[in-house]
Amino acid sequence: MTSRSKPARSGAAPPATRSAILPESIRVGAHVSIAGGLAKAVYHARALGCHTMQVFSKSPRGWAARPLDQKDADRALRLRHEVGISPFIVHAPYLINLASAHPALYEKSIVALADELDRCDAMGADFLVLHVGSVQAEQTDGIDRVVEALKRVLEHQPSRSLRFSTMVLLENTAGERGEVGARFEELGEIMHRVGSDRMGVCLDTCHTLAAGYDVTTPVGVETVVRAIDRAVGLSSVKVIHANDSKKGLGCRVDRHQHIGLGEIGLNGFRALLTHPLLRRIPMVLETPKTSDADDLRNLRTLRRLAASASHVTDFPLTRLQEKHGQRRESQRDRIG
Repeated sequence: MTSRSKPARSGAAPPATRSAILPESIRVGAHVSIAGGLAKAVYHARALGCHTMQVFSKSPRGWAARPLDQKDADRALRLRHEVGISPFIVHAPYLINLASAHPALYEKSIVALADELDRCDAMGADFLVLHVGSVQAEQTDGIDRVVEALKRVLEHQPSRSLRFSTMVLLENTAGERGEVGARFEELGEIMHRVGSDRMGVCLDTCHTLAAGYDVTTPVGVETVVRAIDRAVGLSSVKVIHANDSKKGLGCRVDRHQHIGLGEIGLNGFRALLTHPLLRRIPMVLETPKTSDADDLRNLRTLRRLAASASHVTDFPLTRLQEKHGQRRESQRDRIG
């Protein structure tokens, strides 16, 4: 992904691009490039009209990384506070595999995750999104290895030694090629066994559909919300990756598509944005991108659906909503 925006000469943040009035609870954003620095990335995100943003701190497909420019990181942090971009999310490199049965890759992954958390601390990141890894055929100890790795990293780097105590979010997967975390119960088991208050969940909508959870209708979304609550606790879900899917329900293939043009469709995203227990969870785009026009179009679609969803009351007040402090008339949640 490449950034096409330039910082304003005066140092002031550019105006947000907005095509619809968002309900107060909705926060949408996009993954942006840090080419040119973190401060430039914040300007870029604001120019797109983002309320939240996600970045890679280094190449997602490599191990090596340049040292962060701390002055640039501190400036970016000030800018985020000034323009109201929150939360600030970092995505971990894809090479990390905490489930690997190969000793060298396993140890390298643990070191890489610890380093990524150090970089997150330097940037003042709220969340680090992590794909926990994948297993080989016949391998049965994947979750055990993930648990041990996370314990080592989080115990080695206690929150009291950090400025910001970045939370690690385990991302649900499509289940492609032995990926761990396609079932919510797997994520729940990992979190329970690690037992750290610095862990949560990132829910990817494309991966959710691909793993066999139907999010194309209000009934389907309600069923998925209940499944998440049983497995990990809904309050653990801190970020939603808003991606449509090129492939269908249960395909176990991770192929992102533009919002409304894939198998989840506009009705599915309207249901997600309507659900009173999901509304205040920040949503970040990871949709295909050849230029800023793609992000702008997908953000406009999310905003339009969010604005229309503020008037929709398809979801009756349920015991699950009561559990999370819901009131029918306001449809506000207290999650996050």
